[in-house]
Amino acid sequence: MAFIRVQLSKVDPRHRDEVLAYATETLNPALRNAPGLQYWAAGRDWSDGGAGATISMWDTREQAEAGASAIVPGLVDKLTSLGYEDVENYVYAAGIVIVPGR
Repeated sequence: MAFIRVQLSKVDPRHRDEVLAYATETLNPALRNAPGLQYWAAGRDWSDGGAGATISMWDTREQAEAGASAIVPGLVDKLTSLGYEDVENYVYAAGIVIVPGR
């Protein structure tokens, strides 16, 4: 059974370019081969105070609860320095998974 993590957060919009560069240069490559990670997506509304969410699917509940911070050294410290605020985290057992085209 897979587990889905929904993480709600805010990031200071003044750091938009730095956040996007960090995601492109560090976060994305690290997550590509992360153990147990099946899927990861992020979205953010920079016009609404940087409110956003990530949704990821993991092989185990433990991996889902740890999230990306267990994969990327220094992730929390780096994001905190860019005005990141973790709002809520939820982990659910995956009930239905639809992958179009497969």
